Amino acid sequence: MLGIAAAGGLVRWRQLTTRRPVLRRALLALRAGLFCRHWYISGEFCMRAGHIEDTIVWDSNGLGEFTPHVPLFADNIPVVLFPAAGAEPVLTEKMAATITDVLNLGPEHLPGVKDMLWDEANFSFQVADYGVEPEDGETSLEAHLREFGITDPEAAYAKSRINAIHINDEFAARFAEVKIATGAETLISIIIKDGRIIDWDDDGTYLRWFEEDEQAAEKKRAKVLG
Repeated sequence: MLGIAAAGGLVRWRQLTTRRPVLRRALLALRAGLFCRHWYISGEFCMRAGHIEDTIVWDSNGLGEFTPHVPLFADNIPVVLFPAAGAEPVLTEKMAATITDVLNLGPEHLPGVKDMLWDEANFSFQVADYGVEPEDGETSLEAHLREFGITDPEAAYAKSRINAIHINDEFAARFAEVKIATGAETLISIIIKDGRIIDWDDDGTYLRWFEEDEQAAEKKRAKVLG
């Protein structure tokens, strides 16, 4: 049965489930169960696994997309799936586990996201000049925070926009990136690794760094600030 999830079995899976709708439903249920046992996925997600696979739309570039409700942000967020290089455009067990990682993050983790956005604003306004003139007694950083209306983590979050969540199947770890347009007018990724929110970095960051060192971006920012 495990062969259903193997590369060789994926073609057979498509053939079986395309031709026989009843068998498709049965195999989806079985496959969801395999996800649960292998990745310790919650029962609630397992019940939805087949439905999620049915809602994924794969484009001509081999990228999949669907829009689930994400409890962390209490909103529907587009999720884009990136298969490993050369892999078939299908939902793999690791992709399913990474989706579960994201959906299992509840609102109790949101303060950490807000802190990261506050950190990003403070960093951005120190390394780049947006042309804001300080008022009497203000530092350049204080002037920029005032001008952009970013006074604390709550404001940093309120001024930001969540664009999408990217899931990349290329690496040994389970990686998801929350793509955000920040109040400081930058694009960043908040990185989720194996179910944990670990850090933020510029959009387009190299995820391999975080397999080797989860503090890679933090160290890079500290070096820039001197």
